[in-house]
Amino acid sequence: MRIRKILGLTAVTAILTVGVSGVAATTANASPAKTQTVADSPHDWGYEEDWGSYYSHGGKAKAKGWIDVDYSKHEDNKVRVSGSLYDLDHRGSKCAFVKFRTNDWDGHEFDWDNFWSYKECGWKKSFKFTKYDVSQIQVQVCQINKHGGAPYKCKGWNTIYSAWDDHYGYDWDYDHDDDHDDHHNL
Repeated sequence: MRIRKILGLTAVTAILTVGVSGVAATTANASPAKTQTVADSPHDWGYEEDWGSYYSHGGKAKAKGWIDVDYSKHEDNKVRVSGSLYDLDHRGSKCAFVKFRTNDWDGHEFDWDNFWSYKECGWKKSFKFTKYDVSQIQVQVCQINKHGGAPYKCKGWNTIYSAWDDHYGYDWDYDHDDDHDDHHNL
């Protein structure tokens, strides 16, 4: 019994010694880790992602979708937004309402230029639109009365793309001598 334990311990020690030296050799031969580089051209700044689901207050309206941003050169892009609007309030007198607002490159970060909206009374409505030269786009979900009026039960605005935020991949410094901090008011 004692001899088996000694032989077993010797075998384990040998395996560990070979294993550790093998790992050390593998580590020494491994190539260095790749580092993330700044985008070299506007074509590298593209962004595509799901957005949402976003809800109105009370959860009776919902919107979700997809955004795709392609750049051809600095501050020159094509933004495609698609999605669905869901009316989850089945009483019949209220409808789902989604609003979008954009900022172009000429204005300040929070100088909203354009607004679009879609309304759905019933169940689900699909939508899509394309805009050009957009630096930021946000979405807000609300409810609205079936026969019109102002939207209500709106939750806050949600950013689905912003060139001012590094998360979305746009390189503001590409052809500017300074950083973009003077354009970013948070």
